[in-house]
Amino acid sequence: MHALRQASRSLSSSASKTAALEQLSTALGRQLTDLQTEAHLDLRKKKLAGGELDADQIGLVVDLVAVNPNVQSLDLSTNGFGADGSAALSRLVRSCAPLRHLASGQNNLRGGVAELAAEVAQSPTLWRLDVPANAVSAATCVSVAAALAANGALRELDLSWNPFGPVGGAALAELLAASRALQGLNLAGCGISRAGTVAVAEALGAAPETPLRHLDLRENFVGREGVEGLAAMLRRNSSLQSLELGGNGPLEREAVEALAGAIEANGTLLSLGLQNNGLDEASKAALWSAKEASDARRSGPLHLSL
Repeated sequence: MHALRQASRSLSSSASKTAALEQLSTALGRQLTDLQTEAHLDLRKKKLAGGELDADQIGLVVDLVAVNPNVQSLDLSTNGFGADGSAALSRLVRSCAPLRHLASGQNNLRGGVAELAAEVAQSPTLWRLDVPANAVSAATCVSVAAALAANGALRELDLSWNPFGPVGGAALAELLAASRALQGLNLAGCGISRAGTVAVAEALGAAPETPLRHLDLRENFVGREGVEGLAAMLRRNSSLQSLELGGNGPLEREAVEALAGAIEANGTLLSLGLQNNGLDEASKAALWSAKEASDARRSGPLHLSL
């Protein structure tokens, strides 16, 4: 009788999983074998046939992708499955060595981003993690930065549009000071403000050579002190190639003068974004003049967006 009950439960479980997989296939609008063979998987909500995926379905996706020997990138953004899905994402990072790029933006992961970062910190193969707009708090950001500080593989990190503010900005400055691999960091719309920006600038200006090549600080209320801190960093740093500062205005004249002087002194920056900062014509002329005066010392002309 006991054996019969076990067999019955096993059949019931098998039938339930089969039904769940069939529902997943319908939601994806594709064959599930694709998840086990394709190199680049785009499973954003707008790409799906049946609307967003829930946490249980994400778990099934992970089970299928984890055995894919070809997979390089997986984008699960805009499904809104919440922190309950973070364990499945962590399992994927842990078990899927071929994966190089994981994107999970706008999924309301909240504290689950810290759980995911802890697993990414142990991965020797994941190169890029995108978790924008996941309601990451200051405390969670501190945990994320601490976890990733020891990682030697992650090259690009997108934490944009998460409201962790200056506390999170200071924590990420510590990450920049410790990292020997991170080349791109997107902090657009995180509200790191003056204090967070100054901390980031000081971390990047502490040594002439740093791994970071691309930094996005759009819409962060960086203030005059933040811009002046970044300008001082550009006078010392010889590694950063692009800096985005759009939407941080209006920029005061002192901040513009500091940036113009930094542009003339710096010979490695190739792109500087300053759109939507309320610059008057005199400020634009000063920045453009600094660009032209320094272009001859660069590997290519500075792309200046005003």
